[in-house]
Amino acid sequence: MINLYKKGLIFAIILFFIFANIIPSINGDIENKNNKLSAKQIVNLIGDNSCQTIINSQETYVLNFYGYELDQFQISNGNRGFDVGYYDLIQSFKPSKTPLVKVDILGQGKYDDDTLKISIKEYLNGDDLTYIFIPGNKIPPNLSWLECDFPDIDVEPEKTYYIVINQEEDGKYHWIGDSGYDYYNRGFSYSHQEYTQIWDNLSEIIVNFDFCFKTYSYGDNLPPNIPTINGSISGKAGTKYGYEIYTIDPEENDVYYLIDWGDGVTSEWLGPYESGEVTHFDHSWEEKDGYTLKVKSKDIFGDKSDWATLEVSMSKNKLNNMPFLRFLESHSCMFPVLRYIFGL
Repeated sequence: MINLYKKGLIFAIILFFIFANIIPSINGDIENKNNKLSAKQIVNLIGDNSCQTIINSQETYVLNFYGYELDQFQISNGNRGFDVGYYDLIQSFKPSKTPLVKVDILGQGKYDDDTLKISIKEYLNGDDLTYIFIPGNKIPPNLSWLECDFPDIDVEPEKTYYIVINQEEDGKYHWIGDSGYDYYNRGFSYSHQEYTQIWDNLSEIIVNFDFCFKTYSYGDNLPPNIPTINGSISGKAGTKYGYEIYTIDPEENDVYYLIDWGDGVTSEWLGPYESGEVTHFDHSWEEKDGYTLKVKSKDIFGDKSDWATLEVSMSKNKLNNMPFLRFLESHSCMFPVLRYIFGL
């Protein structure tokens, strides 16, 4: 009996130290001022199905180098929400990085809904910075995340921006959120009536209410791949040869090329070109020699690849080095038939 009591006491002490370490860690994660948690931390904190979307997004970035990185989010679903239609619905947020490339919202609609418009504004009464239209038949009727992959925009980190969604009056898209605990302390929710031009702060009407959303930027930028060079590796000095050059950028950014022809001639940065686009460049080497053709690429953010190289050998053009033929070339009007025969 004494042994069992000792074992129970030891077990209780171990549990005490485990919880003493876990609880501060969780509290610290919740108070993260940039609202950025790892997928594993989100699962531990929330534990609902919506976390799977976040995990998949981050795995896509890590495994497939798609380039999206979760920035701001509110994913607590209290089964509370509002219908779009008579009201525009708005959620403000403060990005921590630029550019803003995508937004997801959590809600549900019906297949005969009108087209849904999702836009980003810098001011509540301002113009759209970017927007996307989603047809009613593309809006899931069940509660799920709706992807809004609109054109990228540059945003100023730590400045307030607004996600605005609207529909025609009979639209019934239902945007979900949660209230009570301040699940997103870097923004507020609003509703807007077109005919009254009144903006209601829902976070004040319903204590700390925020809509469910996620914003994305690009992850750490990856440089383009080392370029591929296709073309002749041997030829005659003084003859122009063409070369195909292309590369792939992991984030599909536009690219530039820097070409060192190996004979003292180096280009400026040429471009931009689309990722994967085959480009064509011509060059002639004037002296008999071996040359190393080198090409480097960079993306629009300035990240550079390593050099690609191609060894090229140029021999003398024997005909052009013969004194008689050089004489013919300089006196073309005198011997047109001979120039034709020798291809001068």
